[in-house]
Amino acid sequence: MIFSCKKCLKTFEKEIEKCPSCGGEVKQTLNKEYKKEKRIDYECPYCKHKYPLDFRICPSCGKRSKRCSDCGYILDINFLVCPGCGKKLK
Repeated sequence: MIFSCKKCLKTFEKEIEKCPSCGGEVKQTLNKEYKKEKRIDYECPYCKHKYPLDFRICPSCGKRSKRCSDCGYILDINFLVCPGCGKKLK
């Protein structure tokens, strides 16, 4: 079984309650193959480099990805509302 953090999307082999990286809730995912199939790369809004969603910093330009403070969804710099939870953004 594979477990993943709902906030930062980091994966774990063992079941734990809270993510040691961000403190987010950890839930069971189906398996590694499912995660690979459903994996969506994130495109850096600054340099357009694509990288995995679980990266917090673009390996190409070094800019940090913007995330919703409520649900952890990765945000585009032009979003007015979080598509993950509906929170209004500044």
